Amino acid sequence: MRERLCCIIVNHRPLREYARHLDRSNVDDIIQQVALVLCEQTDTNIERIEPYIIPWSFRVAHHVARKMQQKRARIELMAELGDIEQETETPIELPDLSTLYWYDRELILLKEKLGSNRAVATAIGIPPSAVDNDMKRIRNELRVRIDL
Repeated sequence: MRERLCCIIVNHRPLREYARHLDRSNVDDIIQQVALVLCEQTDTNIERIEPYIIPWSFRVAHHVARKMQQKRARIELMAELGDIEQETETPIELPDLSTLYWYDRELILLKEKLGSNRAVATAIGIPPSAVDNDMKRIRNELRVRIDL
């Protein structure tokens, strides 16, 4: 039954046109994601969906396209913020780092070597937001030390 419903979804021309209306560049991806969502359903859900496969597939296509657009917007925003961060930063002389906690010292040295918080996060395998927060904390700590 799943295969037959998947064939209906993949070959349904109005669904393909609707997906094109939602996002011209990802029509096949949207249709494929709708089919995947169908395949992930339990047998009980498949039986409930079968009489309404066309409206169900349109609704799922709408949600899939919206999520794809949100992800793309987030990625573009993150890339834009990364570019802004790199453009506005000026190289500074590092103060004496020997008094810092070892983790903080290593983060600063990695940031100096790699150039961005995102690259540091990728290199050590933690979320970029964690590196951003740590760098803010370290900067504030260094400012306090310099002002004293």
